[in-house]
Amino acid sequence: MPRTRLTSSRTALVALGAVTAAVAVGALVDVQAGVLALAAIAVVGAVTRLTLPAGKAFSVRRRYVDVSVLSAFAVALTFLALSTPLS
Repeated sequence: MPRTRLTSSRTALVALGAVTAAVAVGALVDVQAGVLALAAIAVVGAVTRLTLPAGKAFSVRRRYVDVSVLSAFAVALTFLALSTPLS
């Protein structure tokens, strides 16, 4: 399946929806759960970007940059969620 404007829009909407859901969990349920959900989204994004071909993954820059940034983001969020007293 070639990369088209429609597939890029769908991918962006899925990512936006996932982040919105994680923020809603943080606001309505528990802050720590919301931050851990954001970390999980970053992990899923890194794995997706690492495994899928360039035309099927949501890519911004080169693959190693995207995977590195998403992985660092996931590690930082996980560390903060588990080590900071959130209420």
